[in-house]
Amino acid sequence: LYTADWRKHVGTLGALEQGALLNLYLTAWEQSGAHGTPACALPDDDATLARVALLTPTEWRKYGPTLRRYLPTHPTVPGFV
Repeated sequence: LYTADWRKHVGTLGALEQGALLNLYLTAWEQSGAHGTPACALPDDDATLARVALLTPTEWRKYGPTLRRYLPTHPTVPGFV
């Protein structure tokens, strides 16, 4: 993690959003290739993303749309971000 790049990438997000996004990125990185998961990807499913981000469903409804801007659709595998 390059802190200057991170701060530039997420500079407009609040602390809760940054923590949630970091959890999403780290989990995608750690699970690369595990259990049939594509490299650096997470299932494109709101319940799963909320759980990985450590957000409640209510928090995900509030912050999920913003966080999804940082989770592009996987370029080669449908159903993953």
